[in-house]
Amino acid sequence: MSVFTTPMEVRFMDIDAMGHVNHATVISYFAEGRNKFMADHFSQFTPAGFPFIMAYVACHYLRPINLEDPLLLAIWVKEIGRKSFNLGYKLMNADDHEIGYAQGESVQVCYDYGQNASVELSSDLQKALRKYYKDDENGYAV
Repeated sequence: MSVFTTPMEVRFMDIDAMGHVNHATVISYFAEGRNKFMADHFSQFTPAGFPFIMAYVACHYLRPINLEDPLLLAIWVKEIGRKSFNLGYKLMNADDHEIGYAQGESVQVCYDYGQNASVELSSDLQKALRKYYKDDENGYAV
């Protein structure tokens, strides 16, 4: 099992009136990390051959993120279904992985836009996703 990690940068525009990263921005960090994960490890599946829609996204906020906090985002595959797959996310301090800022999950459904319907994951995609599969029922620590 592999876990994809990528550093994330807190931008000044991410900070809200309360002086910490706005809650909605954390979801955008998940999306940015997911895009890097897909580009780095699933490039053989072109966008035309790997279209999916976001069916669900959730975030559990653990503590505020400040402008100077160094961030690391971990992403792994939590579940592989017939037509969908779930990704897990952990946003943590890059210098001290024990300091977690947020945990999340998203569900991606493979979709045929021409047919306007969900489709099954190809066996090649299932195989590629399995490389990043981790059953994290009890949480995840990098």
